[in-house]
Order: sequence, then structure tokens, then C-alpha cells
Amino acid sequence: YEFGKEVAYNDGLLLSTTTRSGGTVVRVDRNNYYPDAQLDSAPFPKEAGKDFKYGANDLKAHYNRPVQSTVVEQDSVQFTRTVQAFDAFAREVSVVEGNSAGQSRASTTTYYDNLALWVNGQSARSVVNGVEQSRTEFDTTNALPLRAYAFGRLAQQVTYAADGTVASVADARG
Repeated sequence: YEFGKEVAYNDGLLLSTTTRSGGTVVRVDRNNYYPDAQLDSAPFPKEAGKDFKYGANDLKAHYNRPVQSTVVEQDSVQFTRTVQAFDAFAREVSVVEGNSAGQSRASTTTYYDNLALWVNGQSARSVVNGVEQSRTEFDTTNALPLRAYAFGRLAQQVTYAADGTVASVADARG
């Protein structure tokens, strides 16, 4: 494991991982983080809380720095994963993945958040190369999942008792 050592730049961030077998390198993972220069215009908050230690703002340890891209080298093939867009919670919403053999795919994820109930990050929709892989409909009153779809077809429907426990589960056939 290689962690960043440069204060106020990459201190503590996982930069790379090298996997060996019998002394031979078989895999290398490298991470690139959201650039400091773009944090002021990022769709998410620049800082995750406050650090009141003397000089902490200069260290930038509490800044949101999500991984923007990852490159994996394994079996003479290079795999890349690049985040095209983040949301207000620094979650990945648009990602492109590819490899040196020429294959690639683009995916988008939509999240369901109910801030009034402190429920964040439930996956509402996943699309890969323009094909909807999954979609979930939520009850806006209690943020519980009501219906789950796979490739556009109803896969599961859930009802709940008044206390929020599951009352019944039905598949697409009822």
C-alpha cells in the first residue's frame, strides 16, 4: 500500500496498491483524487465538517476528496474507471469504465434521499450503457422501498405494517 505523504496535498490518501505473488507484481491499482483546484466549484461541499486544531485548515485533512479515477494493471491489461460526475453528497452519479482491449461502458446511478427522515443514499435507479438495470420506487412518507424493478420489469413489491416492519412481499407474479 502506498499512501500520500505530502502535507496539505495528498497526506493519508491511498495512492496505489501493489499485489505480488512470489515476488512478482501481478496487479497494481492507482487512485487519482478530485483535484484541489476544482474543489471550490465542485457540486459537493469542499469540507466535511470542521477541524478546530491549530493549523488544521492548512492541512486539508477534512476536505472532501473522492476518488475521481482508478487505473488497474493486471494480466497485461489496463482497466480504467473514471467518475464523470458527482452529486451534492460526493457520490458517484456518472462513471465510465474501460480497458486496453477496447471494451467500455458508461453507467449512471440515481439516489433516493429523504432528508427530513435522515435517509440518504438508497439506490433508486441504475443504468448501464443506456439500459436500465434496476429501479426502486420509495414511499415518500417513510422512505421505505415499495417496488423494485429489474430491466424494466417488476421484480418485487413490498407492503409494510404501521410500525414499518414488512407485512408482505410479492414477486412479479403476485
